[in-house]
Amino acid sequence: MKELNWQHLTYFIKVVECESLTKAAAQLYLSPSTLSKAIAKLEKKLRIPLIVKSGRDIQITYAGHKLAQRLVQGMTYITDSIREVQEELAQTSDSLSLSSSNLFSTTYFVIPELLKVFKEKYPQTAINYTEVLSQEVVMGVMDGSYDLACLSGEEFDPAYPGLKSIRLLKERLGILVPKDHPLAKYDSITFKQIQGETFFRTYDSEHLRHLAMEKYGRSTGDIHYNDINIRHKVMNDASIISLVQSGFGISLATKSASQTYPQVKYLAVRDMELYRETYLIYKAKAQLSPAAKDFIQLFSQEKDPLTQSINQ
Repeated sequence: MKELNWQHLTYFIKVVECESLTKAAAQLYLSPSTLSKAIAKLEKKLRIPLIVKSGRDIQITYAGHKLAQRLVQGMTYITDSIREVQEELAQTSDSLSLSSSNLFSTTYFVIPELLKVFKEKYPQTAINYTEVLSQEVVMGVMDGSYDLACLSGEEFDPAYPGLKSIRLLKERLGILVPKDHPLAKYDSITFKQIQGETFFRTYDSEHLRHLAMEKYGRSTGDIHYNDINIRHKVMNDASIISLVQSGFGISLATKSASQTYPQVKYLAVRDMELYRETYLIYKAKAQLSPAAKDFIQLFSQEKDPLTQSINQ
């Protein structure tokens, strides 16, 4: 059956309701002849007799009554469905205040992915996004300036009093080197191979020194606590990667943070397990907006919801 003319179906429902072509035509602002032709086309399309004319009067056939009944049910379902969707959108049409720091890959990878997923599901919600220092992010969430925020585990303690957190992403850290670095010929290395290298500090330098002490200093003595040379302190992924690209040193980094820089190479470290975790945080017991609740619910449905999409 070819595609039906939905307007003709609504015309027919009105005819059955009025039990008269003339009255139905008047209510539809059509001439009786135009309406009669539309019903005739519908009968031809359906191959079902819908009305029987008797002079100026009409009689609705049994099949016509059955069809009209089903059409009314279908139209009611469609109307209710549209109304429910509109009401759902109306409930989330308020604004959402979201914040993050400009450290690490949160700004460059996590925030765009979060907003993309959320806007696809809730296109009517207005989002106000602010980028500030990590300390200001936490303070802003606590004092109500921001509904939600994204921070890495290096920037705040997930057990911070008064805050709740959802882990969005867990990425393994590796080593980032320039493409012309001697280590760039490898896809993976051992921790011992980076002994003596100059590092950019992407966060608290004790992470790297502590790792060296735990893995080597106490077991084999191959690498000592002070053998990890963290000379440059640059707390921004973009700056760090650009400086690595220029040959000033190497750095810990996630694979995703290096994907848009063709002059650097990410090396997995086979005997090092250090991760960067990104969290969505919000104030415990806060009166959250409907949009904030939707945001939290959307990203609470599975563990590390962004891990797969970020690492593709």
